[in-house]
This record gives sequence, C-alpha cells and structure tokens, in this order.
Amino acid sequence: MYGNETPKAYRAGIYLRLSKEDGDKIESNSVQTQRALIHSFVRKQNDVLVVSEKIDDGFSGVTFDRPAFQELLEEIKSGAVNCVIVKDLSRFGRNYIETGKYIEQIFPFLGVRFIAINDNIDTAKENGYTNSIVVPFKNLLNDAYSRDISIKVRSQLEMRQKRGDFVGAFPVYGYIRAQDDKHKLKIDETAAEIIRKIFAMRMDGFNNLYIADYLNRLGIPSPMEYKTLKEEGFFTSFKQNPKTKWSPMAVDRLLKNEMYTGNMIQGKETTLNYKAKKRTRKPRRDWIRVENTHDAIIPKEDFEIVQQIMGNDTRTAPQREELYLLSGMLRCGGCGSSMVRKIVRARGTTYTYYICSKNKENKNECSSHRIREDAVLEAVSVLLQKHSAVCNQFQGESSSECKQFLKAQEKMQKITEQIRYKNEELKKYKALKNYIYEDYKDGILTMVDYQNMKEYYERICMEIGESIHFLMLEKEHLETSDFKQKWCIVESQKKDYFQELRRSALVLMIEKIIVLDGKTIKILLRYQDEFVVNNELMK
Repeated sequence: MYGNETPKAYRAGIYLRLSKEDGDKIESNSVQTQRALIHSFVRKQNDVLVVSEKIDDGFSGVTFDRPAFQELLEEIKSGAVNCVIVKDLSRFGRNYIETGKYIEQIFPFLGVRFIAINDNIDTAKENGYTNSIVVPFKNLLNDAYSRDISIKVRSQLEMRQKRGDFVGAFPVYGYIRAQDDKHKLKIDETAAEIIRKIFAMRMDGFNNLYIADYLNRLGIPSPMEYKTLKEEGFFTSFKQNPKTKWSPMAVDRLLKNEMYTGNMIQGKETTLNYKAKKRTRKPRRDWIRVENTHDAIIPKEDFEIVQQIMGNDTRTAPQREELYLLSGMLRCGGCGSSMVRKIVRARGTTYTYYICSKNKENKNECSSHRIREDAVLEAVSVLLQKHSAVCNQFQGESSSECKQFLKAQEKMQKITEQIRYKNEELKKYKALKNYIYEDYKDGILTMVDYQNMKEYYERICMEIGESIHFLMLEKEHLETSDFKQKWCIVESQKKDYFQELRRSALVLMIEKIIVLDGKTIKILLRYQDEFVVNNELMK
C-alpha cells in the first residue's frame, strides 16, 4: 500500500502497459515513465490512494485478455479497488469496441472511477465524463493505429520470409541461429546426428513406433526436452529419464519436415485479423517456400524417397518391427493398385507371394497377377548386382569401399564415446546412492526420505545400465555389419546375392516394381538415366 493512512474516497489501482507490437515508443511509454506520471498526478489529489499496481509488459492492447489486467479486475470485483488510473487511453487498450465497453458500461456498473491522465478523462468529474464525443473518437483512433501497425508488421514479416530469412521464435530441431545473423540457420550437429539416424532407420524399413522406442531406450532427449536442456545451459548427448519422450507422431513430423533439405518453409499458420489470437493452419499451397537457404541435414533425394515410403502401404506385420523387403514397392500391371503379401502353407512348405489388392477385394475387378516373392527378389538381386558392377567399374570400387569404411569408423567412435559417458554417469549415481546412505546413518535423512531417494537413484542406475547395454548391442551390430559387408564382397559369386539385400538398398535404387503377370515384372530404377549413361560408357 502506498501513501499515508488518511482515509480517502478512492482506492486506486494504477495500470501500466507496454508492447512493441503496438508500435510503442519505448522512451515515452516505458513502464518507469508511466509510473512516474501517474504518481505525480496522484500526489496532487486529495481523494485518491494508490493501493495496487499492475503491469502488462509485452502484451498487445487489441485484447483485454492480459494477465495483469485480469488480476486488476478481480481486485475490482472484490472491492479492494474502486478507481483505475492509466497514463492515456492507448495504455488501457487499443480495441475500440472493448475499450468503450469497459469505460461506458462495466466500470460505471461496478462503481469504478476511471482516469486517463493525458486524455483529460475522469469519470468522477463533469468535464471528464465519457459521454463526450472525444472519448469514442480517441478509442477509434487507437484501434485504427493498432490495425495499421499490425498490417505493417505482417507485411515486413512476409517480405523477410519470401527473402528466405528465418523469422520464427525458435529454430526447428536440428538447427540453431547463426551468431553473425539471427535470421540465418546453421546446423546443430548434436541434433543433426539424431535426425540422420531417424531417416536412415526409416529407409531401412523400421516404422515410427520402433524408431521412437529405439530413441527412448537410448535415453536420447526428444526435441522438446532437448530445447529445455539447452535453455537451461545444461546438455548431454544422452540424458536419463527425459520428461518428454519420443512418440511416433514426433518422429512422423520430423520425417515430413522439408526444412531438413535446406529449404526454408514458413508461413504455415496465420490469424484472421489483428484482434484474433487464435492461429489457423494455412493450405500447403499458401506456405512460403524458399529453396537452398541453409545447409541441408538430409539430401533432397533421400527426403523424397522417405516421403514415398511413408505414402505407400508400408504397415508392418504383427510381431515385426521392420518392414518386409518389398513392402509398398510392388504395383499391379493391370490396374495400378498395390500388391499385398500372402502366405500359404501346403504339405509342410510355406509359400510367400503377392497378389493385386483390388483382386483380393473383388475377383471381378482385376486378375490376381500372382507372383512369388522369392522370384521377385531373385530378379531384383540380379539387376542390382549388374548395376553395382557398372557403378564400381565406372567410379572405382576402392574409393567407395574407403568412404564406407571411414563412415563406419566415425559411427563407431561416437558410440564408443557415448558408452564412456554413460559409464561415468552410472559411476556418479552409484556414488550418490552411497552418499545418501551415509547421510541416513548420520541422522541427516529420515528412513522415508532415504528409501525414496534410494529407489530414485536405483531406477536411474537401471535406466543408464539399459542404455549402456543397448549401445553395446549397437556397437556389436556395427562391427558385425562391417564384417558382413566385406564377406559379401568376397562371397558374392558363391551364393544367392538377394539374401544379402537390405531394405535401404532397395528403396534407394528402385522406384517401383510393376507386376505384368505371374512371370514378368518391370523394375523402374530411380536413377535410370545415370545407369544407362554409365553402361554405355563401359561398352
């Protein structure tokens, strides 16, 4: 409470507001300036005592849904405040209709005196009564000014977006603002590694649920958790027990985000007008898209392949975490529908084949175009072997093998570092568990507190142990894969090559497989032109 204890007729709540969105001039409308002006005015009044001060710093005047103003209303309703004082009408609000409603209806009904100092408005005085034409006219001007500022801000933002500048509040997961230009993005390598892993796993045939579980098992922070950790100034590549975990939907959003190809995508949402705060989704055709504005995390070709994979019917079968090799790749040569996988068991033998999905639903729609899975895989294997031979002779097999080896070595080093860090964490939390036992023995902790903290540290140790185990399996898998790759090169002429096919190799090389009949297929390669050129050069 301000002032002396002399009873006065009016218990005033002074209201201060500042917003750059309204085009406020900081020098003339700062909170300090408003406060000084109001207190100077109050000192000259014999019937006013300031009992409350409310500040909305950074809130637009076009809406009255402001936290400090709502608190002031509650004080008015409780009877603690019966007078509101502001520097001028624009500080109170810039919404013509709502401002007039408060001054002319709500405040008089509640018995509240309203004073806008610079506009000479005081509802307790005859010459300051709100029926004057001046008040609604000034409210209208304030409203129009706010609308004009809103239009200018929108126009400036749209101009920046079309220029390829980043104008969002937070960069998308995987990027940070460039230090020399806040409107440019640069790659955050820590998060970028996770993004590359997610795309690689999707191309390998793992579904979104499995990818999310995989990331959670490793203790990798989700995009929201990662952002929180960075804002707190504390981050590790792997964190136990994250508050916000990965979900299949989060993985899906990441896989569909074209920003990772180096293209700037902005203007996805908008508001109806300068008074409405609810954001609505704009049609994709109205998004602002500028190509090659920042470094890409994912090559455009890989991004397009993943979009095609996600658009195909690539549901996993029950009890499986990854897709079948040919899932979503086969098309019926008769009607263009997708082919579905069927399994038949006869005389102790299992046969797997594909049939037209339209024929499966209605026999009269199309013929079955039935074809055995192993026959398709064998044809694909022969084609890819030939394609691989052409590429190796044209580009040099040793160079490709060297690059693969270096990439594998880099992955191995990162996993080794992650295991080392996790072991250090495990050691730290085991030590903390021992410390709390000592505190319990010394009487610092009660039995209940000790038990709770002990369970907490044991749970963390168990989760870290699981992460270490999972990382060790990942390291072992990399080592085994490297051995398989070398073994495959040596033994490729001695065994059926299609047994070594990987889902990622198929989706990278093959656009689709058209089944013309039970014995004839047509394979469309993604890089058909390059294959033809290389093949011609070899002749």
